Amino acid sequence: RFLEFFEYVGNVTNGVRTLVQPHELVDAQNARDVRIAAGAIEFNAVGFAYDCAPKIFSQLSVSIAPGQRVGLVGASGSGKSTFVSLILRQHDPQSGAITIDGVDLRAFTQESLHTQVSLIPQDPNLFHRSLRENIRYGKLDATDAEIEAAASRAHAHDFIATIPEGYESMVGERGVKLSGGQRQRIAIARVILKDALILILDEATSSLDSITEKLIQASLDDAMKGKTVIVVAHRLSTIAHLDRILVFEHGRIVEDGRPADLIERKGAYFRLWQGQADGFLVAGSPSKRSAPILLGETKSGSASLDEESPELEDGDVPFGRPVPELVRT
Repeated sequence: RFLEFFEYVGNVTNGVRTLVQPHELVDAQNARDVRIAAGAIEFNAVGFAYDCAPKIFSQLSVSIAPGQRVGLVGASGSGKSTFVSLILRQHDPQSGAITIDGVDLRAFTQESLHTQVSLIPQDPNLFHRSLRENIRYGKLDATDAEIEAAASRAHAHDFIATIPEGYESMVGERGVKLSGGQRQRIAIARVILKDALILILDEATSSLDSITEKLIQASLDDAMKGKTVIVVAHRLSTIAHLDRILVFEHGRIVEDGRPADLIERKGAYFRLWQGQADGFLVAGSPSKRSAPILLGETKSGSASLDEESPELEDGDVPFGRPVPELVRT
């Protein structure tokens, strides 16, 4: 038994070493709590590579203005997620600098940075606690009234009200008792409550069907108000209404502009859009593209929110988003 005791101790020690890993990224000695006042983001000649891997970014430079809503598109492995992870300071660049409001990210304490940047991932992290506690995670000192107001803005209050225990209902491990759309609305309510000036959506609706995506789009639009927004998306319908699109290819930004303008250029963004159309072509001759219209808008230019919109399918743009007119081939 004496030997068994030491065997148990060894197993526990090995388990702790596996679970408790030292932080790879620590605050600089001169790091301080920095207040983000505007939300301007700038990459200045950034070079980055993961350990023992080819370089992803080389001399990458781009500026995002305060309050601008920017979509990141490109094939898998093109650098979109790395771009976001660098803003969140999950890694430091090997060369160049990334700044927010002119302050290098390395001058922020990680706590001060993360409390001022909101993230809605594809699979929100919900805890096996009540709905109220999961929303309050965005602002730990929030009152019950603030929590319910955020849930209302996220269009979550109505479904919560139908649950017998309401806001005190337990969501299960990782939110298994909720549907995908309900989990996303709780994540949106958390972000609204946090009210950070920078908001990142990393494939936030890619796992949802088009009907559910349409329902939560209004919640996302509300969460974006007054924020600097970065949206990573493969489904181009989710970013058609943004101010600006950055198209990534092999760690480079190959196109930058408004969605409608990029379609007119018939470059990299157009090819991505055309690939998602799959079986559709723009009305008119191949050499002339019709102007973007709104779903429910006629060619004469009249449009009404009361007009019946065609039913959305996967890859379609939510109601009221600018898209070129499509006809089946």
